[in-house]
Amino acid sequence: MKLTRVDSVPSRPNPHGVVARLLHDGSHAFVMHLTLEPGQAIAPHATPVDVLFYVLEGSGRAHQGVESVDISADTIIESPKGTAHGFSNTGSGLMRVLAIKLQGSE
Repeated sequence: MKLTRVDSVPSRPNPHGVVARLLHDGSHAFVMHLTLEPGQAIAPHATPVDVLFYVLEGSGRAHQGVESVDISADTIIESPKGTAHGFSNTGSGLMRVLAIKLQGSE
């Protein structure tokens, strides 16, 4: 059994300037743990694979294509490949999100 503690994984540099920890990089899925401080955002961008986002903590706005909606903990957002998506932390505390890229969806 392989266990990974989020706080034991170093953050990876990224163009959004948020804390991003790679938790899993497998043949079928890529899992990244993202932490956004209040006011931080991940600019809309498209990926070549389907992505699921699971909000673990906090609140904010999700942006996908021309849509923007409020999001909070225990929400899953599905983003099809090729569709621009992004997030902004509009709350007063941390926003933590799991980004799961589905590798087999290419």
